[in-house]
Amino acid sequence: MTTDAQSFLAQVAGTAVIMTGGGTVRGLDLASGEERWAWKGTDPDEYGAELYVSRSFTDGQFVLLVVENGYGSAGLVSLDVVSGEVAWKQHGDEAVLDGAGQIGGSGLLAIDGNLLEVTPDGVRGLG
Repeated sequence: MTTDAQSFLAQVAGTAVIMTGGGTVRGLDLASGEERWAWKGTDPDEYGAELYVSRSFTDGQFVLLVVENGYGSAGLVSLDVVSGEVAWKQHGDEAVLDGAGQIGGSGLLAIDGNLLEVTPDGVRGLG
């Protein structure tokens, strides 16, 4: 386990999902504290810089991360909570966040375990 600063993102299916100060997202076994997996959100070709997680959501099987790079580039990454593998991702310079979960004019909300996207055109369930 790493010793640098860590932020709690989610607790899912016996796994604590945390982010280190260096931007790595780790899945830790809640019973033992052992690392199950790690995801490093660094891909300069996609985002132009290292990523940090500004918000997270879960449905009990996946953890959805709202990621930013500090230069206006942002996106979404869905990780399988058991393996840490990327299930899907969406990114682009047009997906700018305002710090309140706003992506391209839409907002993300978690209500009763359901992820909703709120836009000027209405509300729709995601997943």
